[in-house]
Amino acid sequence: MKDNGARWPHSLAIVQAASILGPPFPSARDLAPKAYASFAEMENRGRFVEAIGGERDAVMGLEVTPLHLNLAPDVLAYLGLRASLHVDIPKSVKQESFRMATLIIDRVKRGGEVSVRTNPIRSAPNISELSALLTRLWQDRQGGDCALCGAPLHAATENSMMKASADRIDSTNGAYDESNVQITHLACNYAKNEWGLEDFEEWIAALRGVDVDKNSVAIQRAVSAGTQ
Repeated sequence: MKDNGARWPHSLAIVQAASILGPPFPSARDLAPKAYASFAEMENRGRFVEAIGGERDAVMGLEVTPLHLNLAPDVLAYLGLRASLHVDIPKSVKQESFRMATLIIDRVKRGGEVSVRTNPIRSAPNISELSALLTRLWQDRQGGDCALCGAPLHAATENSMMKASADRIDSTNGAYDESNVQITHLACNYAKNEWGLEDFEEWIAALRGVDVDKNSVAIQRAVSAGTQ
């Protein structure tokens, strides 16, 4: 660390680790004799060596127990970004997440203008991390549904009312972060911001043909907020 500390930020991060079960522990000499013997070669001293073929299979077949790692914030951000680019995630969802991230970044940049001086100061991570966050919310936390009405989000819709919109849960908090962002339909977002969550929920219930008891809704919301 003393001589090479400045190089650590550019190193590959260890994100998973495990410990071999024991004792007794297997003998490296018996498990991978060729790889073990290669440690004696001058160029391998103080380095790691590769187990090949059957020796690799023997090493990979050992019983292990996972180790908990306290990953640095930068590493966690990178893992989130990598997950958001997974091939199984529809391209349309990735594009929508990037579109929303771009709009958020633009709002944050304009946050200091005179025309929006009454709004809270807005903040957001860089566009890559923000896009990854929105993709993760869409896919994992919300399961592809609007956080307000519960109906499916559509990534490739021409209906402006149904376009995906990044909504700050607490409008008095200017941060676009994991605890304060949800994805909604644009129409749901507008309606909630214009008339408030209580009136919005009453309207949604009316559309579904459900009688709403405002007191019950308020109590349910308070209970839900207390458990978050």
